[in-house]
Amino acid sequence: MKASVLWAVLVLVVASAMLAGQGERPGQIWPGKVWIQNRDRSEAIPVSIQDAAPVQVTGMPTVAIAPTTIVQSRLVRQAWEYTVVTVQTGRDPLAVVSKAGQDGWETTGVQFSAPDGTSLLMKRPRQ
Repeated sequence: MKASVLWAVLVLVVASAMLAGQGERPGQIWPGKVWIQNRDRSEAIPVSIQDAAPVQVTGMPTVAIAPTTIVQSRLVRQAWEYTVVTVQTGRDPLAVVSKAGQDGWETTGVQFSAPDGTSLLMKRPRQ
């Protein structure tokens, strides 16, 4: 008797969980229907813009390219050369990086801890 009641309750719980979860599917796209109901003056008021004035940007030249224009391009892999710059502990890193930047080097975002400071990996296009 207890086993049959237990099975009946288990079936009822599983069936109700399956019915309750039918409308909740992740990723399901629902139609975009929104109802806005304003109850008093302090709530936001929906606005409908009609006959908006056109906007014209001045001071910018108009660039037009004929549809038949052929633009030559080629895919080339950029070759890089690398170097390591060490910023000693207590020194201004801006001065070290600025000097390397004047020579065309830029940081890669990779840094290493060194006994005398921090080493930065720098790169520039191979010449």
